[in-house]
Amino acid sequence: MQGIWSRSAWKFCNTRTPVKVVSQSLLNLDRQGGHPSRFLDASRTRSYSATSTLVDGVRPHVSSQAMGFQATFDGGTISKHISPNDVSRASAQAVRIACKQGMIPEAFAIVKSIHQAFHASSTTLTAESSTPPTATSLHPLLTGGNVSPRLASHALLHGLIRSGHTEKAGELAYSLLQRGTLVRTKSLEHAIGHLCSSGPGAATSNHETPVEPYGRPPKWTKGASPQLVENACTRLALQIFFAAKQHKQQRTKQMLQSLIDACLLQGEILVVSILFAFLIKQWQVRQAIEGGKTKVDVAAEMDPFPIEKSNWEGPDHDYHYPYPDRSFMTQTLSYIDASLCNKSMRDGSSVTTDQDTSVQALLILANLLDERLIPFEEVAILIRALHAYPAALGKLYARRGRIWRKENVQLYLQGVLDRLIDEVIASNKDPPDIRCKARNRLRMPLDRVSYNALLHYTLRHRMSPSRADAIIHHMAKRRDTSCHPNISTLNTLMRDATLLQRNDIVLKTLEFLKSNLSYLDSSQEVAVYDRIIRDIANTSSRVIGAGLKPKQPQYMTEHFELRIPQASTRRVRLNMNADTLNICISSVTAAGSPEAATEILFLLFPELRSKRRKMESRKQVVMRAARLGPRFITTMLNALSKAGRTDLAEKLWFIAREAETQSCNLALGPWCLPMEAYTVMLQIYAKESKKGSSCGTGDSTSAKMRVDSLGWGYPFRRVQRKLGQSAFTRREAARRMGWLLLKSFYDARAQTQEVATTSKHSERMALKAPDSRFFNAALKLFGVFGRQNKRPPSYWHRLIRRAEKMYISTGHLGPKPNSATLQILAAIRNEGLPIPALFSRPAIPSSLNAPQSVTHDLSVPLKPARYDEPPHSLPAFKTRGVHVSKGWKVGRLRRVHRSRKQS
Repeated sequence: MQGIWSRSAWKFCNTRTPVKVVSQSLLNLDRQGGHPSRFLDASRTRSYSATSTLVDGVRPHVSSQAMGFQATFDGGTISKHISPNDVSRASAQAVRIACKQGMIPEAFAIVKSIHQAFHASSTTLTAESSTPPTATSLHPLLTGGNVSPRLASHALLHGLIRSGHTEKAGELAYSLLQRGTLVRTKSLEHAIGHLCSSGPGAATSNHETPVEPYGRPPKWTKGASPQLVENACTRLALQIFFAAKQHKQQRTKQMLQSLIDACLLQGEILVVSILFAFLIKQWQVRQAIEGGKTKVDVAAEMDPFPIEKSNWEGPDHDYHYPYPDRSFMTQTLSYIDASLCNKSMRDGSSVTTDQDTSVQALLILANLLDERLIPFEEVAILIRALHAYPAALGKLYARRGRIWRKENVQLYLQGVLDRLIDEVIASNKDPPDIRCKARNRLRMPLDRVSYNALLHYTLRHRMSPSRADAIIHHMAKRRDTSCHPNISTLNTLMRDATLLQRNDIVLKTLEFLKSNLSYLDSSQEVAVYDRIIRDIANTSSRVIGAGLKPKQPQYMTEHFELRIPQASTRRVRLNMNADTLNICISSVTAAGSPEAATEILFLLFPELRSKRRKMESRKQVVMRAARLGPRFITTMLNALSKAGRTDLAEKLWFIAREAETQSCNLALGPWCLPMEAYTVMLQIYAKESKKGSSCGTGDSTSAKMRVDSLGWGYPFRRVQRKLGQSAFTRREAARRMGWLLLKSFYDARAQTQEVATTSKHSERMALKAPDSRFFNAALKLFGVFGRQNKRPPSYWHRLIRRAEKMYISTGHLGPKPNSATLQILAAIRNEGLPIPALFSRPAIPSSLNAPQSVTHDLSVPLKPARYDEPPHSLPAFKTRGVHVSKGWKVGRLRRVHRSRKQS
């Protein structure tokens, strides 16, 4: 064995220093052996400090070696009778004590001496690991022996981690891997975990180290680039991870999870996607080799990730790789979605990655799905991310075959999903289509949730009922009962068919659901649901009528046949849930029969029929509404709004506010009313404020306003009766109720923001920011407009320029908006939305008229240019259903004006 102790280590020999520990261990072994002379040989010299005193009274002899502070020990060498394991344990204990006392240079010197002695006597080292010692290294004075450096190296690694020298620990682990030393898996986990948890200002050693860490400086493995990661600690952790792969050492899921968490925290989303792709490639190699292929054959198929042969002839740890779990992909896609939609993560952390980098990471995941390399079947979240990608300009790199080239992002993502649908449809044929055989199908089949996501994309985005029918038929045809169509599949089909204006598909689905509905019990609530389904099916059959209109688009004329065999329905129970009820109400409302929602409301809440309600029945109604949830409340309010039942909508709103408070006592957890519910109520009051004005005939322009507001405005009517005041007009009552609604919305938003940071139900308690539709309803309620003819935008801009010129010349401002309108405009400006053209005139304060750059939210698609908005409202982007030519037909007026000018 070779040993070298520095001057500081031997100086404290009388205390519990590393050198004394080794000396005492050797003396104990000597006493057990019988004679000290068996362990010490006077013919050999040993180097110690010049000021040191040998244990048992032996003085060292000072020599004039390099560095000027070494001495020659006249005692001799250690005998061969001492076991190398005993020397290894004594050295490891010395390293532990040195690290505990803060003597990091001495600990490095001990481990380095053992490594030099071991590598000098080893003949199986690689050319890379058998490097000569540096100029600053100390010469070992004991030769011979085969002491393994693993134990002392691990003791030094853990000692550096405990003492806070994270970067030095990472460099040590990397050097051990590069030298071919087998490092324990848990030690690598701790080193990578501490490196990933260390930021740019991680704790480092304050005391100078005269002895440099042994080994070569860290380098990136082939295929990685140091420019990908900016943080030095995270970069070093990636080096260790790839070095473990290169030297056939086991990698675990905890290592990969630590790397992914650190990269996401630092905004390195592209590195995360590459790591996930690398993990899948390695898993594919392992599966192929277990299937009988050679490593060379697999390497030829795995371009652009070739496998390099390692020169370490140790145990085969190369393919002990963590399974590519779907949690990694879910975490990555959540970050990409937050980056594209300009929102924060679920844990409240902000996203610092630009959108181009996030889109490039999404393209890497899309390529894995396109090549069928994803090994698990739960790919629904990836399918949703691909078809929810916003329409944006620009090209990024995508893979076609084995070539990476620039592609249009939206077209490429749509092509990935279209090819997946073609493969599903081709597998329906008997025998299967040749396209299905040609593809490399290494992944598992899709699960039911993934099929439902693919069905939603086919109907909602591709507008192809025939292909949707083929997907449902494929689900029912499979032998696996876990993929047969269930109630979620039918809900997706009815919701998308409603948005597609295919009432015939909705009717077929309702008829199938009515004939195959099964219940777990025979309670009264289930009987109500059964009656609702049958009534809605009968109503839909009357609304649809006979035949379709001529000159319909293709998606309106494609044939659809719900091909689900009875054997499939017997295996899967079709239990109706709250989503089915909401979709049925939406379908009937969209079909043109919102009056059916009134009967559904009375079936669910029969207490609303009576004017005198007892307190006990009121509590039952509130708890029933709390169980139905906020989606049902919003859907029912929308139906009652279109049916003109303001009285029932207001009663349901007050019940919903009480149910919102009582939802904390439910097992499902608390919830809050969404922003869409407040928007619907504002739209209801805006409609009521415009009712009652009747225009005269001829030249008469007088309008009569109805004084009473029947059935709604209950809080103000009760106060008026107590005070003996006259009843408010319909407009006054609507504006007072609308103002209370606005105040309650902003109060609820402030409360939910405080609760969402501490509650575990943060998603259900989050209240979104108001959008364009919310402010349009508020402006319609409180704004004062004149005669609103269908004019092009240039007409209103011309009026604004005239008003500005009049203000400059005469100082006349014109009609000034009321205080409520000014507060709404200020709220619009605070949300980063533009002020409507009709309100951009000199009467508005300059702080509201100031120009502001507005960036469109990429979470919703852009609206076509032909759907222009009126000048008194904000541009509202249509996100559901197909575009219908309604409202301000500016394009038609321009075409008529152009044709008249040409004639």
